[in-house]
Amino acid sequence: MINSTGKVRVFINEVDYSDFLVEGSIADDSAYTSTIITSSGSMKLAGSSSVLDFNKNAFPIGSHVSIFVTLSNGNLAKLPRGSLLILGSTIDIKEPSITFELGCTLKYLTAREANYESEIEDLIETFIPQNIKESFVVEEKDLSTLTNLLDIAGLVIFQNSAGTIQKAKRFGNDGLGGNVDDAKLVSFDKFTTIDVNTIGGSIEELPSSILVKANTEIQKLSDEDDD
Repeated sequence: MINSTGKVRVFINEVDYSDFLVEGSIADDSAYTSTIITSSGSMKLAGSSSVLDFNKNAFPIGSHVSIFVTLSNGNLAKLPRGSLLILGSTIDIKEPSITFELGCTLKYLTAREANYESEIEDLIETFIPQNIKESFVVEEKDLSTLTNLLDIAGLVIFQNSAGTIQKAKRFGNDGLGGNVDDAKLVSFDKFTTIDVNTIGGSIEELPSSILVKANTEIQKLSDEDDD
């Protein structure tokens, strides 16, 4: 969350709009469900009609938004997702206020894939290991191809606080989540249920309660261990 009471400073195209910040929030995609982790959210400015931008001249799409927090020593530190772009805006003339749709460069790219084919090709060349690229015949270098190749390589890409695209290892078979399967209803008896979820909407009601029991063996300490 972005909160104006937390000494947050907001700059749009290097102009300070911190005094008009009302609220905002930024969230990332899950690495479990996506290999291209994008950051997106919103931010609201209000308090003066001067922030209204009817013709999108002051805040055009693609404008750079930098978000900092003021440290106890008075220095500014950029938030982990503090480099964003304006993807769109809506105006409330009654308040008056303007609310921005924000996103990282990867979010901006995914919404305008057809216009950035060369940038997507650069991402493939930069972040996909050579042995992976040599193992497949890549006919179309688009976001779908990038997603699949990252998945094969066990990698994710994301944007850091400086606005630079980086890669990291994804959760693998020997990592966190490697043994997690899709949930399913194993039993409708609350004494023997292992996992619960609806199966394609065919089950309208789930059990009202589930009893969980576990047995654990604890090794007794010897007298020497007690000492």
